[in-house]
Amino acid sequence: MLFGTGSLHWPPPEGKEKLKNLPSNILMIDFAPETPENSSLNSQLRKAILGKEDQSFFSLLREFGLGFWHKEKLKKVFEKYPKVALVYGAIESLKTHGEKVGKTMENIWAKFGLTSKPQIYPLQSLINPQLVQFGQDELGNSTFSYELEPKPLIKIIKGSSQKVINLSLQIGEVGFTYEEKWLAPQARQTSSGDYEEYTVVQTNEYPEVKINDAYTSDKAEANLTKLFEICAAFPEKLIVTAGGNYHDDVRGARKTLADQWPPNLLLVAEWNGNSRLNRPENYVYGADIYVDNQSMGLTKGSSLSAPVISALASIFVSQGLRC
Repeated sequence: MLFGTGSLHWPPPEGKEKLKNLPSNILMIDFAPETPENSSLNSQLRKAILGKEDQSFFSLLREFGLGFWHKEKLKKVFEKYPKVALVYGAIESLKTHGEKVGKTMENIWAKFGLTSKPQIYPLQSLINPQLVQFGQDELGNSTFSYELEPKPLIKIIKGSSQKVINLSLQIGEVGFTYEEKWLAPQARQTSSGDYEEYTVVQTNEYPEVKINDAYTSDKAEANLTKLFEICAAFPEKLIVTAGGNYHDDVRGARKTLADQWPPNLLLVAEWNGNSRLNRPENYVYGADIYVDNQSMGLTKGSSLSAPVISALASIFVSQGLRC
């Protein structure tokens, strides 16, 4: 199913008394923004992951200067403290994630003349440092990954009354890569006149920390099984999750896990509505619903596609429709 601005109607259809204030019926488990009450969420996570290898913000500031977390200076940090650079880069890339997801929901509600706010639980507090692993990928890039297991999330959801659960950050094994090298796709003409694809290793002058999604074809089955545990624990709730951004492909897993696939799960990904392309953005296949982010004024990423559907589902729930 494809979703864009043409799928929305302003104002909403008549039939029931229009709401102005929507009950907060969405729980999002995400990278929460730091507040005066939770001002050390990210530093606590960093310290837990790095342990004795941790370098404080102020020590790095003194050594590398303001903006050391940006890619131009992060390269210097990486040369001296590779694990520290990886973790700082990952946290920097995610620190506004939950805020953007929540704002997307608020913008969708506003189009219907509604005001509401989702409840957010900080994912930072659910990452178990004992399940964090550092390593290298096949190109020699430094990596680290964490395992987001179902049980802690089930415990949190069990204590909530919300009927829609938004998971814009994926469940299972999620990784990060300090991408010094990458495979660039190329094409060449063969002697028969056809074209064949191949890849060439390229080097980044200023590498960035890139997230590695959980639902790529090689990891989809194992990680989706963990997501299914959450869905099975709450059959009365709708679980909306991001389908991924980097060649995630669950088509094979859909066939293998067809008998286990939960009826209360929606995988949401981004659609590229460009008239020349008109396909899933970043070749993400197998999602239930695709959202044309650009047509709705959203930045790229399935993380912002998922809350569009969650926000709409919350309106249906408020009108008495069951998930």
